[in-house]
Amino acid sequence: MVVSLRRIAVMILAIALALVAASGCITSRPSNLDPTHTPHITESEQPDLTPQSSPDAAVHSLTLYIPNGQDTGFDALPSSYDGTPQGILDVLSEYAAIPQGTRALSFVMKVGGVEISPDAAAGHDASSIDTALDLSIEFSACLAGDTREAWKAIGSLVNTFLACYGIESMHVTVEGSAVVLEEHDAGTAFARVEYPLAPTPTLGLQYDIVIYFPDPNMMYFVTETTQFDGTPQGIIDALVRYGALIEGTQVLDFDETTRVLDLSEELTYTVTAAGSMGEVLIMGSIVNTFLVYYELNDITVTCDGEYVMGIYADFSGPQVFYAMGGLGTQAEVFYPDSNGEYFLRTTVNVDGTPQSLVDALISYGALGSNVRVVGFNQVTRTLDLSVEFGDAVLVADEQAERMLLGAVVNTFLTYYGFDSILLLSDGEYIESPRTVYEDPLSFYYL
Repeated sequence: MVVSLRRIAVMILAIALALVAASGCITSRPSNLDPTHTPHITESEQPDLTPQSSPDAAVHSLTLYIPNGQDTGFDALPSSYDGTPQGILDVLSEYAAIPQGTRALSFVMKVGGVEISPDAAAGHDASSIDTALDLSIEFSACLAGDTREAWKAIGSLVNTFLACYGIESMHVTVEGSAVVLEEHDAGTAFARVEYPLAPTPTLGLQYDIVIYFPDPNMMYFVTETTQFDGTPQGIIDALVRYGALIEGTQVLDFDETTRVLDLSEELTYTVTAAGSMGEVLIMGSIVNTFLVYYELNDITVTCDGEYVMGIYADFSGPQVFYAMGGLGTQAEVFYPDSNGEYFLRTTVNVDGTPQSLVDALISYGALGSNVRVVGFNQVTRTLDLSVEFGDAVLVADEQAERMLLGAVVNTFLTYYGFDSILLLSDGEYIESPRTVYEDPLSFYYL
């Protein structure tokens, strides 16, 4: 009987549980793997699905350098990035300027061998910062094909990084190996890349040169010492940078033996648009720069194989050095040889003033760059030069003294037809450790 009562109790309990389950009072917890389960969420509980960007994402301005559609230069495009070198690469990839997937393996900036943070770069001289960017193997895809296309990628990469970090050059490697590219010394830093697509001089291949270019008012020549890659095109590119010539001017040929320089048609555009004085200064910038660098007496400049004809001037035939404005007469200039042992002479264009003769002597290294004419009297045949000339004589050895005085005396005697001339320095007789020059000087024969 007891057993029967237990069985009855179990049966009653089972029935009760079944009724409770059927009424929905007890629910089962679904599995996390159940794709059909959709929890019930009230309207007030709906989650905010608005994308949330990280605080540092895309908040830094960036100027991208992308080859333009005409293939004539880089367009500077405003953009933004996340403040990291990888962020720059990602944006360049979006514009297809560099291969997709290119990653920055390392980006290091150093000053004097000490690593600095990119944020600290602004506090240092740009030329003192040594920067190196190591890229992943994906970047090498742009280096394997056409050289011009490779330079486009390098130009976009380098120019963008230089502008972003305010630096002058950057080493670029791929997984630690130097980039090998035509017209670039492997292992040297890349400077800014310009059109036509070729590199600016790398840091390992630079030479000093004195560039002649017109002043802003097209009245006289200004000179500046700069660096270039040692080629005739490098000289023309420097003249472009200083505003003497327009972008795109190319060297078609240069023969140092025949002293003929042939330039592209851009030269004619520049000369004919420059005005009467400007024509002379533009041609003089080219002529003077090439004559001084290559140590020539004259040079013929042509355009597409033809003589250059301005609106106001005819530049056919050999051109000699242009002093000052390059107008007026020609003069013979005497200057020391490279060893200071004897005089060389050349013919230059001068404007008929004593200062133009002095400027020509300066251009050929016979005088210091700051020597000026204080006064000149043709009747008494007296030339008064600034104090810098007297100071130079005072510290010169005997041979250098003769070269300094002789260059001035011979040039002025020849030009003015004198047989002697008295030299002064700031109104005083010129003195040296050996003598005082109180009397007029005659021609120096060396």
